[in-house]
Amino acid sequence: MSQQPHPDALTWLALRGTLTDLLAANGVENPQHDAEWLLCAVLDAGEDCGTVPGGGSSDACAMGGGIADTCAIGGERADTFAMGGGLTGTCATDDAITKTSLPDAEKNQKSTHAPPALRLRLRKFASPRQVEAALALGRRRASREPLQHILGCAPFMDWLLAVDSTVLIPREDSAAVVELALRHMPKGPCKVLDLCCGSGCIGLAIASLLPEARCTFSDIAPPAIALARRNARRLGVQDRCRFVLGDGFAPHGGPDASHVDAHGGLGASHAGAQDGLDKSLAGAQDGLSATHTGTQDGPADTDTCNDAPSLPPRDRYDILVCNPPYIPSLELAYLAPEVRDFEPRLALDGGTSGLNFYRRLATEARPYLTPEGLVCVEFGFGQWPDIRCIFEANGWQTRDERYDLHGVLRAGLFAAG
Repeated sequence: MSQQPHPDALTWLALRGTLTDLLAANGVENPQHDAEWLLCAVLDAGEDCGTVPGGGSSDACAMGGGIADTCAIGGERADTFAMGGGLTGTCATDDAITKTSLPDAEKNQKSTHAPPALRLRLRKFASPRQVEAALALGRRRASREPLQHILGCAPFMDWLLAVDSTVLIPREDSAAVVELALRHMPKGPCKVLDLCCGSGCIGLAIASLLPEARCTFSDIAPPAIALARRNARRLGVQDRCRFVLGDGFAPHGGPDASHVDAHGGLGASHAGAQDGLDKSLAGAQDGLSATHTGTQDGPADTDTCNDAPSLPPRDRYDILVCNPPYIPSLELAYLAPEVRDFEPRLALDGGTSGLNFYRRLATEARPYLTPEGLVCVEFGFGQWPDIRCIFEANGWQTRDERYDLHGVLRAGLFAAG
């Protein structure tokens, strides 16, 4: 005789309908899509969800507070991972985020190949605790908290990266920077600087695709550096990466330089890091910073922090890649709530015209590049003509440009000249 469901239990499909209605009523763009992924996260946590995600301490159902250490979407793996805005990729566990082609060590992992809607039909009833957990996640999404923050990860090109509220969520727009940089990278060993690195998505994609590339990741925010380093470990490229804490080019030869190697901790002292953040806040309107702590505190990095020596003065790179803040200040209020209220303002605010950081790049970058060095930048809709003028007025040569997947001119490349 079949087991009778608990009187408070709901079918997964009924629960999906409830969440879909909740999200739709609160203006979420793809309510059923997001509801299915939230339910899959709860389903993957199992019957013992513990306390409600985001409101308790359960690790088993850990979707709250930023990075989920069990990035459990689709069991250990989901073949199709799509979270808003057409982002697609491959989802794996937190310790096995890889490209689509899995290494042998992962082939024994249990896989679930059904898309979310089908997987929800495979298990008829959700327990009362699962219903409670699902509704808690639904309320978070209904508040317009990004799905990526709730799940703790976001796809970028062929990889899945950990994200939280201290960095911009990786978007496929930035793939144009990766593609344009790869088109012009020198053959053989090369040095790459990912300035304003945030989650590290651009530099990590280059490091993953070019085995001879050695990449430096730089950001003013300690949480961003910790997150980028964490993502490098997940992609297995940490031995070719180093991580630098500081504002703009200051860490690459300035007296306040501090660095993090692939295996070490943050090189800056807590006081020095806080001083850098204070300077960042003071210079927000000048576009001096790309990332900073967002509207919510992200999880503390568990790696130990040790003092480390400064980088060599005037370290020179073959190419600098950068996705700087480029939203004009007055336009921030009109962004989608997911962006305006949950992503770090300093990673968005490019000053009155949105061009402040490009002016800084055009005037400061040259000494940090090799004689044939290149700068590859991302920018917003309609900004390319002004950015070209800024760089060319400072003696740079425009080399190339690239459109994103939506047909918007998104990336430009300049030579030091």
